[in-house]
Amino acid sequence: MSKPIRKTPSRALVVLSDNLRALAEKNEWTQERLGKETGIGQRQAGRIVNRDIEPKLDTLSEIAEKLRVAEPLLLCPGMTPDQLAIKPRIKGPLAALIERLIDLENEGKLTDQTIAILTSMLAIAMPDAPPRIPEEKKAAQ
Repeated sequence: MSKPIRKTPSRALVVLSDNLRALAEKNEWTQERLGKETGIGQRQAGRIVNRDIEPKLDTLSEIAEKLRVAEPLLLCPGMTPDQLAIKPRIKGPLAALIERLIDLENEGKLTDQTIAILTSMLAIAMPDAPPRIPEEKKAAQ
Protein backbone atom coordinates (compact mmCIF):
# COMPACT_ATOMS: atom_id res chain seq x y z
CA MET A 1 0.00 0.00 0.00
CA SER A 2 1.47 3.35 -1.02
CA LYS A 3 1.60 6.45 1.09
CA PRO A 4 -1.07 9.06 0.34
CA ILE A 5 0.21 12.03 -1.60
CA ARG A 6 0.38 15.05 0.65
CA LYS A 7 -1.40 18.04 -0.81
CA THR A 8 0.54 21.29 -0.88
CA PRO A 9 -0.91 23.55 1.82
CA SER A 10 -2.56 26.80 0.79
CA ARG A 11 -0.80 30.07 1.48
CA ALA A 12 -3.44 30.90 4.09
CA LEU A 13 -2.77 27.62 5.93
CA VAL A 14 0.99 28.22 5.86
CA VAL A 15 0.51 31.71 7.33
CA LEU A 16 -1.99 30.48 9.95
CA SER A 17 0.35 27.64 10.91
CA ASP A 18 3.32 30.01 11.25
CA ASN A 19 1.32 32.46 13.36
CA LEU A 20 -0.07 29.76 15.66
CA ARG A 21 3.40 28.26 16.03
CA ALA A 22 4.80 31.71 16.94
CA LEU A 23 2.08 32.25 19.55
CA ALA A 24 2.69 28.81 21.04
CA GLU A 25 6.45 29.38 21.17
CA LYS A 26 6.03 32.79 22.80
CA ASN A 27 3.83 31.27 25.49
CA GLU A 28 6.04 28.14 25.72
CA TRP A 29 3.07 25.93 24.87
CA THR A 30 3.12 22.43 23.49
CA GLN A 31 0.59 21.44 20.85
CA GLU A 32 -1.41 19.85 23.67
CA ARG A 33 -1.56 23.16 25.53
CA LEU A 34 -2.36 25.04 22.30
CA GLY A 35 -5.25 22.63 21.77
CA LYS A 36 -6.53 23.24 25.30
CA GLU A 37 -6.18 27.03 25.07
CA THR A 38 -8.01 27.18 21.73
CA GLY A 39 -10.64 24.66 22.71
CA ILE A 40 -10.08 22.57 19.57
CA GLY A 41 -8.04 19.78 21.14
CA GLN A 42 -4.46 18.63 20.73
CA ARG A 43 -5.04 16.50 17.62
CA GLN A 44 -6.75 19.23 15.60
CA ALA A 45 -4.31 21.91 16.79
CA GLY A 46 -1.41 19.69 15.77
CA ARG A 47 -2.92 19.01 12.35
CA ILE A 48 -3.38 22.75 11.73
CA VAL A 49 0.11 23.68 12.96
CA ASN A 50 1.59 20.86 10.86
CA ARG A 51 -0.36 22.11 7.82
CA ASP A 52 -2.33 18.90 7.40
CA ILE A 53 -5.82 20.45 7.54
CA GLU A 54 -7.37 23.85 7.01
CA PRO A 55 -9.75 24.80 9.80
CA LYS A 56 -13.32 25.76 9.04
CA LEU A 57 -14.14 29.44 9.42
CA ASP A 58 -16.00 28.89 12.68
CA THR A 59 -12.98 27.00 14.04
CA LEU A 60 -10.71 29.88 12.98
CA SER A 61 -13.04 32.31 14.78
CA GLU A 62 -12.99 30.11 17.88
CA ILE A 63 -9.19 29.96 17.84
CA ALA A 64 -8.90 33.74 17.50
CA GLU A 65 -11.43 34.38 20.25
CA LYS A 66 -9.85 31.96 22.73
CA LEU A 67 -6.33 33.25 22.05
CA ARG A 68 -7.56 36.87 22.16
CA VAL A 69 -6.04 37.69 18.81
CA ALA A 70 -7.50 39.57 15.87
CA GLU A 71 -8.93 36.94 13.52
CA PRO A 72 -7.91 38.66 10.25
CA LEU A 73 -4.37 39.06 11.53
CA LEU A 74 -4.02 35.29 12.02
CA LEU A 75 -3.95 35.10 8.23
CA CYS A 76 -1.45 37.94 7.71
CA PRO A 77 2.11 36.84 6.99
CA GLY A 78 5.06 38.10 9.00
CA MET A 79 3.14 38.86 12.19
CA THR A 80 4.85 38.67 15.55
CA PRO A 81 2.88 37.34 18.54
CA ASP A 82 2.70 40.87 19.95
CA GLN A 83 1.25 42.20 16.70
CA LEU A 84 -1.43 39.52 16.76
CA ALA A 85 -2.77 40.61 20.14
CA ILE A 86 -6.11 42.40 20.04
CA LYS A 87 -5.53 46.04 20.78
CA PRO A 88 -8.09 48.82 21.18
CA ARG A 89 -6.69 50.70 18.19
CA ILE A 90 -7.56 47.87 15.80
CA LYS A 91 -10.92 49.25 14.85
CA GLY A 92 -13.60 47.88 12.58
CA PRO A 93 -12.44 49.71 9.43
CA LEU A 94 -8.88 48.41 9.86
CA ALA A 95 -10.09 44.86 10.40
CA ALA A 96 -12.35 45.21 7.33
CA LEU A 97 -9.41 46.48 5.25
CA ILE A 98 -7.24 43.56 6.32
CA GLU A 99 -10.04 41.10 5.51
CA ARG A 100 -10.50 42.72 2.07
CA LEU A 101 -6.76 42.49 1.35
CA ILE A 102 -6.83 38.80 2.31
CA ASP A 103 -9.80 38.28 -0.02
CA LEU A 104 -7.95 40.01 -2.86
CA GLU A 105 -4.90 37.83 -2.24
CA ASN A 106 -7.00 34.67 -2.21
CA GLU A 107 -8.70 35.74 -5.46
CA GLY A 108 -5.31 36.40 -7.04
CA LYS A 109 -6.18 40.08 -7.47
CA LEU A 110 -3.65 41.58 -5.04
CA THR A 111 -1.04 42.69 -7.55
CA ASP A 112 2.47 44.00 -7.03
CA GLN A 113 1.19 47.37 -8.26
CA THR A 114 -1.55 47.42 -5.58
CA ILE A 115 0.98 46.52 -2.89
CA ALA A 116 3.34 49.26 -4.13
CA ILE A 117 0.51 51.82 -3.98
CA LEU A 118 -0.45 50.74 -0.45
CA THR A 119 3.20 50.84 0.62
CA SER A 120 3.55 54.37 -0.79
CA MET A 121 0.40 55.47 1.01
CA LEU A 122 1.76 54.10 4.28
CA ALA A 123 5.07 55.90 3.69
CA ILE A 124 3.15 59.17 3.28
CA ALA A 125 1.04 58.49 6.39
CA MET A 126 4.07 57.49 8.49
CA PRO A 127 7.09 59.36 7.12
CA ASP A 128 9.29 58.53 10.12
CA ALA A 129 8.79 54.75 9.88
CA PRO A 130 11.61 52.77 8.24
CA PRO A 131 10.58 51.14 4.96
CA ARG A 132 9.82 47.41 5.11
CA ILE A 133 11.22 45.17 2.44
CA PRO A 134 8.82 42.33 1.52
CA GLU A 135 10.12 38.86 2.43
CA GLU A 136 10.33 37.81 -1.24
CA LYS A 137 12.64 40.73 -2.02
CA LYS A 138 14.77 40.05 1.09
CA ALA A 139 15.34 36.50 -0.08
CA ALA A 140 16.39 37.70 -3.54
CA GLN A 141 18.99 40.14 -2.14
